[in-house]
Amino acid sequence: MSKSIVNVLMAEQLISDNVHSKYTRKIFNGSLDGPSQEIILIVTKFKCKEISCNQKIFTERFSFINPCAHLPNNIIEIIKLLGLSTSAEKASRIMCKFGINISHDTIIRTLGKLPEDLIKVDKTFTNIGVDDFAFRKGKNYCTLICDLDKRKVLQILPGRSKNDLLEWLKNHPQIKLVSRDGSITYTSAIEEVLPKAKQVSDKFHLIKNLLDAISNM
Repeated sequence: MSKSIVNVLMAEQLISDNVHSKYTRKIFNGSLDGPSQEIILIVTKFKCKEISCNQKIFTERFSFINPCAHLPNNIIEIIKLLGLSTSAEKASRIMCKFGINISHDTIIRTLGKLPEDLIKVDKTFTNIGVDDFAFRKGKNYCTLICDLDKRKVLQILPGRSKNDLLEWLKNHPQIKLVSRDGSITYTSAIEEVLPKAKQVSDKFHLIKNLLDAISNM
């Protein structure tokens, strides 16, 4: 074993009591345990004692919350469970009732970080919904594909181009119905890969088109 590796292993075992600084973190616990709570956590930063260590400053870690997070791990697990069981929109509304304001986009990002083998997808789905969304408003657009019958997320594609959707559809020839927005890009991909699949307008755009037609009368 080389001397450098030995030094690294020894450095991992050192416990530093040399305080560098302290700062506060706000943690929102909502009202899951009674009254709505906002916890102020005092976090300590330490200086590393090992001269050869590249990381000079270390921040205190806690078992109940991840670094930089504003919500405890137990609440994150509830959000994941609700998001997988219902939808991101419904999960957002439910959490709001408990004093925790979290957007459906944030919930989708949280679910997107789950291991692929954790989200069990029923390969027999035949009716899907396709729509685009942005992780940041006006930027970083993706394509969201859902099982319309079970109201579960099937896939989040990294873009919203024709090829993004086209390649995914090729692996699912059993699809019979697609609910989508008015995107010509999505329409073209569906017609090319699944010419026999029925395409319908999603509820949001159907109502929007109806209201536009009424207002122009």
